[in-house]
Amino acid sequence: MSFDEEGNLHEEPPWTDCNGNFDECSGYRDIDGHGTYCAGLVFQIAPEADVFIAKVTPPNTREADPDVVACAIHYATRAWKADIISMSLGFDCPDVALEVALNEHPKTVVFAAAANHGTNGRSITFPASIPSVICVKSANGDGTTSSFCPNTHLPNQISALGEEVLSMWPVDETRGTMQRRCRGTSVSTPIAAAIAALVLDFVYTGCLSNKVMVPNMQNVVDDVKRFPRDRLLRLLQSDLFSNPDQSGAVRNVVPWLLLRDDLRVREGVHTQAARKIRDLLNPHGY
Repeated sequence: MSFDEEGNLHEEPPWTDCNGNFDECSGYRDIDGHGTYCAGLVFQIAPEADVFIAKVTPPNTREADPDVVACAIHYATRAWKADIISMSLGFDCPDVALEVALNEHPKTVVFAAAANHGTNGRSITFPASIPSVICVKSANGDGTTSSFCPNTHLPNQISALGEEVLSMWPVDETRGTMQRRCRGTSVSTPIAAAIAALVLDFVYTGCLSNKVMVPNMQNVVDDVKRFPRDRLLRLLQSDLFSNPDQSGAVRNVVPWLLLRDDLRVREGVHTQAARKIRDLLNPHGY
């Protein structure tokens, strides 16, 4: 996803095939449905964001090649200038080329699905397992971490809604509906990424608008732009945006906490939200 202050669309096409075999490219058509579903979640939560799609699997399979995913990451960061990347996929083993691609672009915040292994002993998949990526687990509507999530815990993890969530689905001769409910960390990951897009949008634009008069806010915004991944993770894991799950080990993202009923009457909503963000990211001032 990529957006600017004016909300202008980019000139680049909003999708590309990165599956490495152009004889098998299916253009913008989604034969499987997984990509359409994930994109639909982003559009529901962050409708003003520019969303770009990189197809990384051949038709009729969900088995991605890590080298192809690395190619897509380079394309997203260099051509699309993406602020956020959402990856509803994972690999059992680390891959050097993919990890290099992820670490090469520290200004792009990457969210990756933790996996749906449950407690069968298998760990969080790569790249959600590495520190430079925000690992996303799934939770139900009460904020309880889903039973199908790995029980491994990482300092860079969060959870978001990921059970029975309605989103778009492609229609063909065998599928008569345009919507479907799904569950999994593939669901919670784009939801978390879309929430992060809203947070970044507010920090970069809303916090500096004429509606907001908060001292040192420009310093905070500049700091977030220098270290977006670390600052976003701090925000999403804070009491402003999340609650602990039943184990206390996973922070479940519920962004409306920022606007709880302790808003001061003399301040507008934007100013109060900006002040809370400033106090969290810059508690001692500059």
